[in-house]
Amino acid sequence: LVNILDGGTTSGGMAIIGLARFRRGYRFPLIGVAPEALVSYPGFNNPARQAEIDAFHSHIVLTPGEQFGDESDMMIALAQTISGYGAQPLLGLIVNGGEIVKREAYRCATAQTYTGKPIPLLVLEGSGRFADDLAAAGRARLAGRVHTAALHDPT
Repeated sequence: LVNILDGGTTSGGMAIIGLARFRRGYRFPLIGVAPEALVSYPGFNNPARQAEIDAFHSHIVLTPGEQFGDESDMMIALAQTISGYGAQPLLGLIVNGGEIVKREAYRCATAQTYTGKPIPLLVLEGSGRFADDLAAAGRARLAGRVHTAALHDPT
């Protein structure tokens, strides 16, 4: 069984995954994780909203937090729990992304998982922004050139 966790809003790739799940009739769990203070959803018209919860996600987990990115630790913890604490493999997918994705990638790469290994990342090169920067850093590292700017402790 495949589980997908993302930010759960109607923005970008999250909306695309939700719509594809709906249109194709897929039943895999699509779990959105978002800071409650920043989103609206049916029955909760948040005047401070910055995003809408995507209706095509099967589950939504609302977290404390005042800015996007505050949900990242919960998302990683949920992924580890859903994986059965290492019984099933985990994989982080990086498509495009900005500063929040950069911080999430760092957390995945340095996560203390139940297997004792970090969460592997699959980077979709050509999708833009951070994904392309990270792919370039990976290529440079493989070629023996030093390039550490793309992935460092962003805090």
